[in-house]
Amino acid sequence: MRIGTAVSVALGLTLLFMTSERSSAAEPGGESTLQHYFVEAARSNPGLRGSYESWMAATEKIAVAKGWPDPRVSYALYLQEVETALGPQKHALAFSQMFPWFGKLRLRGSAAEQAALAAAERFRRARLDLFVEVADAYYDLAYLQRSIEITRENLEILRYHESVARTRYRTDTARYSDLIKVQVELASLDDRLRTLKDRVRPATAKLNRAIGRPADAQLEWAVTLAAPAAPIADEGTIREQTLTQNPKLLAMQHEVDRQDALARLAHRDRFPDFSVGVKSILTDKSQLTNFADSGSDAWMLTLGFNLPLWQGKYKAAIRSAAAGKRAAEHRLENATHTLDARLEFALFELRDAERKVDLFANGLVPKAVQSLESTSTAYQAGTKTFLDFLDAQRTLLVFELDLARARTDLGRSRVEVTSLMGEMPTGVRAEDMLEEGAQR
Repeated sequence: MRIGTAVSVALGLTLLFMTSERSSAAEPGGESTLQHYFVEAARSNPGLRGSYESWMAATEKIAVAKGWPDPRVSYALYLQEVETALGPQKHALAFSQMFPWFGKLRLRGSAAEQAALAAAERFRRARLDLFVEVADAYYDLAYLQRSIEITRENLEILRYHESVARTRYRTDTARYSDLIKVQVELASLDDRLRTLKDRVRPATAKLNRAIGRPADAQLEWAVTLAAPAAPIADEGTIREQTLTQNPKLLAMQHEVDRQDALARLAHRDRFPDFSVGVKSILTDKSQLTNFADSGSDAWMLTLGFNLPLWQGKYKAAIRSAAAGKRAAEHRLENATHTLDARLEFALFELRDAERKVDLFANGLVPKAVQSLESTSTAYQAGTKTFLDFLDAQRTLLVFELDLARARTDLGRSRVEVTSLMGEMPTGVRAEDMLEEGAQR
């Protein structure tokens, strides 16, 4: 019986080590799977589509801002006709066109163009923020599923050892306390597995919501942890590109330029706008005289302009525009500092995740496997207790879960840093995004 038990334990250890090797390896294809969800989210998320339409609306306003004022046509009906030597006058027609002061249309168009450029950058920012949201939901679900796999593997191993402990207890080769300990550990791990499984549904709903689909929609692609990818760039390049290409900063810079155009326009508003027109008084033939030009209509060239007499309101408008520009500049400066601090934290998380992946994948997990092997051997020799074996098993489980969490944090941090740089995630092309699919 002792020989049979030893053989069974040896077979169980072989299964354990094979399981540990699978647990420490990253799933292939996770990166490409995530790219599918990025593309789907960019095409389907209603919030992003709304941001795109806001951009389109701002673009159309450029032509509105640059357009000339509508010409004006007026008609006058004399309630009492005016009798003249050339005939009675009953009607009058007038046509006029307003001409804004020099440079006003250009400045209005410039302000609208900057508003459209800011809207374009806000759309880019919304898209990158959406990618971060999708990645966050994706990696949460990937970590959850990997945790279920690891927990299930460890649960099967504990079940095997529980059966071994029961067999040995019946043959008086194991203590009753050993059996109780493994059964307690088994129940605890089984409860953990049930909790993890219950979390799959809300985690799936979170990913579906980010994509823009119903919470209970079936996921089209498997969700797995990606293998570590190549480094993004050196930190100096990352910082430089973030401060020059981040869409939030670019949008705020365009807002500063828009406010500058509005400030210059406020100065031009102090000057009058001119109108040029033609007016005609319609004259019937005279019944009293016989002049040769009797019944000839009267034509007049008109010239008009508004009088900017109330300079107080124009000065207030100038001060308001100047304050608006200063406010935009202060917001840009504050956003730059905030982004710089956010980037520092994101880079720390990226470095920390890379370090932990290396630590657990190449150090702690293999050592935990070795520790479990030696503890099991010592337990068979009687120099270690079954509690020592359970502690070694629990340590391996914790390290495997920590490795999965580190890979999760690494993937999420990479997307976060790439987003701050203003870049699309690796493998995702702009032509696959909403711009081409928006009109479908």
